[in-house]
Amino acid sequence: MSAIQQYLDDIKTAVYGEEVRGSIHDAIEQCYEDVTAAKTIADDSVRDMADTVANAKIDINNTRDAGVQAVNEAKTTAVQTVNQTKTIALDDIQDKIDDATEDLDAVKQAASDAEAYAKGTRKGSAVPDTDPAYENNAKYFYEQTSQNLIDSRAAKTATEDAKDIAVEASDTAVQAKNDIDALIASKSDAIEKTVSGNIVTFDDAIPDTLLKKIKVNIEPVQAGTGDPSPDNVRPITGWTGVKVYRQAKNYFNVNNIISKYKGENGSIVINETGTFRDFFTGVSGNSTAVSAYGLTKVPFLKAGTYVVSYGVSESNAVRIYKVNAETGAVSQLGNFNSGAKFTLATDSLITIRSVNSSASVTFTDFSIVMDGASTEFEPYQGDSYSVTFPSEAGDNGTVYGGTLTLNDDGTGELVVNKVITTIHEVSGSERLYGYCKVSSYNRYRASIMCNALTPQTGAVSDIAENSIICYWSSARNSQLLAIKINGKPNKESTYEERIEQLNNELQALADAGNPLQVVLTSKEPIATYQLTAPQIKTLLGENNIFADTGDVEVTYRQSAEVSIRDIAGEVTDEKLAEIEPHHPHIYTATLTADNWTDNKQTVEIEVIDADETKQIIEPIPANASLQAYTQSGVMAINQYAGQLEFSCNTVPTDNLTVYIVVTEVMSE
Repeated sequence: MSAIQQYLDDIKTAVYGEEVRGSIHDAIEQCYEDVTAAKTIADDSVRDMADTVANAKIDINNTRDAGVQAVNEAKTTAVQTVNQTKTIALDDIQDKIDDATEDLDAVKQAASDAEAYAKGTRKGSAVPDTDPAYENNAKYFYEQTSQNLIDSRAAKTATEDAKDIAVEASDTAVQAKNDIDALIASKSDAIEKTVSGNIVTFDDAIPDTLLKKIKVNIEPVQAGTGDPSPDNVRPITGWTGVKVYRQAKNYFNVNNIISKYKGENGSIVINETGTFRDFFTGVSGNSTAVSAYGLTKVPFLKAGTYVVSYGVSESNAVRIYKVNAETGAVSQLGNFNSGAKFTLATDSLITIRSVNSSASVTFTDFSIVMDGASTEFEPYQGDSYSVTFPSEAGDNGTVYGGTLTLNDDGTGELVVNKVITTIHEVSGSERLYGYCKVSSYNRYRASIMCNALTPQTGAVSDIAENSIICYWSSARNSQLLAIKINGKPNKESTYEERIEQLNNELQALADAGNPLQVVLTSKEPIATYQLTAPQIKTLLGENNIFADTGDVEVTYRQSAEVSIRDIAGEVTDEKLAEIEPHHPHIYTATLTADNWTDNKQTVEIEVIDADETKQIIEPIPANASLQAYTQSGVMAINQYAGQLEFSCNTVPTDNLTVYIVVTEVMSE
């Protein structure tokens, strides 16, 4: 029981006043002491709890800070690890590319050295006197490699080394092909090839990469045939733009035929009776024109010979027509079986029709390929790319001659070097062999094109009927034109009469709707224009590049695998067979201590020739015999058929091992 309870009992039982007062006093005093003690304990507990809370807050903050720091350190470490991994990967890729490039260079050098040391030429040209292979090429090769022969006691022939290098380079190139192709596609020093012609064909390009450059010639077009004359006016037209075509082997796009003739798997199915049906327009009967729809879809073919091929056996099932691009008029080339050839003398649009009297005919695997190409069917792949000339170029946007260059970076350049001029009248005061000058053309060459007169070269005095000459006048120090139309001007007439006669003829041509027009070629570019160029990619396999305005020159990136194969292919078995005898061969001989007679000894080497002009023979002591060989003054002194004779100053006491290096040489 607590002390306060005792004091309460005393108050209850006290009898006397003094006892009562004392009990009350003691009880109150005990209550004060108890309360004071409890307060002290509570204060201490509160302080302890506050300290605990404060310490908990500190621990929480420390824990949070440590967590944030750990996360940041982990992020930093991860970024560093990723960057290091990327750097290592990129360095490894570049090392592979560099190794493959070095191997490629080694193959080139090996092929060149093999030729030089065997034949004294590099790429067919005699090596200069500064070249190591100029004289005694095989001996020089030996001198370069003899120390290695001594160290290794045996050596592979240069031919074997060349083979090993070629094989190793080819293997490395195949393994790193993707890296090398990417490098070639992105660097200016890549392996590039340039080809030119009316149609440019190649199959060794890196597929799906931009053509490096396309240069297109622009030539004026003259309608009709025969020599131009007042009675045979051949109009001259220029170009408002260029269309470049890029396609694979098959020139026939089955997707361009009208929908009602499209069968399954790209076949052509005609279920109508009649003389013929046009694949592109559906025109039947003996129509002499095709619709505008057909003109937008029919194939454009360059001049040349083509083969038509399809999977149907019906005789004379295909009829081919040329199409006039301006009028749509058609002219028949003929009827053709599958595998037959047809020839276009000029660049042409064509349309194709079936020729059958039955109710249905089916063409499968229809294709048109250049003569000489495989007729094995391949689906059509191709596109065309148009470039429109600026309105300020040429004659209101019409260009009569020049070049258009398209680059892989999307830039293009149009260079104009031809102009067309209409001659309405002539004038002047100078007599030129009875003919009248037209004007001064200092900037132009002697090559011209004329719509109603035949261009001619030679002296003005010899000008033919209905001809035009562009010639140089030393008297006027300028380029001039002279013309003769229908016998005019008359040489016996006065100068004024000749002027009048010629102008009357010019006016007559103009009145007939055919004013005299001449296209002149400038000595220097007349104008240059910068254009935006289409970016054209290569196809997988065969690529055919051509343009509607003239010849093309194409620069493309060659496949690294093909390039390495071509270089390695230069080391043919025939070349190796030719080179092999002229490389050093090593044989081992032993000079025994008890076989010296009068300080001489002969060893048997089957390949030794008695004619010293046919071989270079170099004895090389083995390392173990080098000191005794040198101190004894051993040397080779004579050669015989199958034998080599040695001499010595003092007879060696030990057997000596000697490597005999024999190199066949060619005597001049």
